[in-house]
Amino acid sequence: MRTPSDRHRHRHRRRTVVGAGLAALATAPVSAAAAQPATAASGRADDGSGAGTLQREVERAQAEGSFVSVVARLRDGRRRARARSGVADLETAEPAPYDGHLRGNSITKTFVAALVLALEAEGHLSLGDPVSRWLPGLISGNGYDGDAITLRHLLQNTSGLPNHTQLIDFDQTGEAFERHRERHYEPAELVAMALAEPPRFPPADPDDPEPDWEYSNTNFVVAGMVVEAVTGHGWRRELHHRVTGPLGLRHTYAPADDTALPAPHARTYKRFPESRAAWTDTTERNMTFYGASAEIVSTPGDLERFTTALLGGALLPPPQLRSMLRSVPLTGDFARLVPGGRYGLGIMRRTLPCGRQVWTPAGQGAGSETYVSGTADGRTAVVVHTTGTGDPAQITRGLTAVIRLMDNVLCDALG
Repeated sequence: MRTPSDRHRHRHRRRTVVGAGLAALATAPVSAAAAQPATAASGRADDGSGAGTLQREVERAQAEGSFVSVVARLRDGRRRARARSGVADLETAEPAPYDGHLRGNSITKTFVAALVLALEAEGHLSLGDPVSRWLPGLISGNGYDGDAITLRHLLQNTSGLPNHTQLIDFDQTGEAFERHRERHYEPAELVAMALAEPPRFPPADPDDPEPDWEYSNTNFVVAGMVVEAVTGHGWRRELHHRVTGPLGLRHTYAPADDTALPAPHARTYKRFPESRAAWTDTTERNMTFYGASAEIVSTPGDLERFTTALLGGALLPPPQLRSMLRSVPLTGDFARLVPGGRYGLGIMRRTLPCGRQVWTPAGQGAGSETYVSGTADGRTAVVVHTTGTGDPAQITRGLTAVIRLMDNVLCDALG
């Protein structure tokens, strides 16, 4: 794992990139700046399997999603393939790295859920524990009852806790992004933001087959606080001790206040609503506003190894893995985007067009998105990382393009 000094050594200047050709990215398939490297950056496979399909799908997804770059990695048993399209840097036009460092965003939730389940397997806690057992007094008042919200409620997004990241403008406008870019947030501060609002719904009945469900980053911030209360150490240290270290994920870590990404990496860009003709470079940022819900840095290779090891049973004992994959139906916008989708503990289940079911850790952030889909046996998985996010329409279009990429590649690999 890289040291903080290694990460800071590769810090770049911040910049906003403006250009007539780039402005067309909002509606055109690929910008002039991105198109040239995309042609030169061909797919590559470790043993020649699946590279052609993966490269075609990556190029199509970049065009349909209007991304600055798309990088993908496929594992099918022992065979691996990788592909890329677009550029890592809009100023230098260098190609996106195949296995560069990236922000995992909400894929952090899958890691933190695995960490809590590892602690359960060791006998330190139980999913049925109320939050109040470990954090007395944290969740109270304004209609909240910490005795009624369990650790399972947190990890399954069925607690009714509001999503603190939707309560203030953190990165929806360029002005807000710059104001919060380097600010440190304490977990209790984030929870207080959420608790200022009334509960979204009562904590789910564990026997309800279709409980109230709503995505909330606050749930995982609280889960990280529980890890610290149980172990006496911060969740970042415990994540390394119990998850990333044992799996040999040398490039995966929670950066806390370190705003830089280690080299190599693709820079991340967002088009904010008040500057539609410009890409703002969002690469450097303090992720403590998300904390245990969306903070980790990783690489496509590490995410592939984590997902296949997790689903293949190499990380958690069978009872804990079964608990993780015990799912409830998605609701609201999530249900519309992923029809028939279900949510386990920090991980989503969906069905491919070819009928196979896969588990999908996913994360979206200001300027980049990362998705993984893996089969329940841990044999086959695809990782996709994109840079360049814009307005809601482009984000939805991009999500559709990425899901199609994963579906086509996985169905092809699975026969």
